[in-house]
Amino acid sequence: MRFTGPSEPPFPLLGELPQRFARKAERWGCSLVTAAMVRLAFASMALALAAPVHAQGRPAGLETTPAAMQLFERDWVLMNWALKFYDSDHDILLDSREAAAAAAEFRKLADKDEDGRVTPAEYRAAREAILAGG
Repeated sequence: MRFTGPSEPPFPLLGELPQRFARKAERWGCSLVTAAMVRLAFASMALALAAPVHAQGRPAGLETTPAAMQLFERDWVLMNWALKFYDSDHDILLDSREAAAAAAEFRKLADKDEDGRVTPAEYRAAREAILAGG
């Protein structure tokens, strides 16, 4: 398929590309449509093989929610307390730094026997104190 005559080729921006493609189709002994389908299949396979490699950015285990965030996400009382006293940028969202500070303060408030652990009873007592206005 060669362009002849004074008229311009149908794809002027592609330049030599249509002619090269037609020559490849002729060399392969197939039609332009078949050649296009083969090239499309190869391009699709290349993309499909490259996608999993590209998707391996960071292991899923590293993208977990910090424990401090989990504490506030599961208890609305603690979340409201943390937002009231530790949301330093006042965006109504706790970032990991703010959540860590609030969790450390909650641990001090809740761990009455200072053994480094907050028992369920200590947790409930601290939660009630916060609800009472503490």
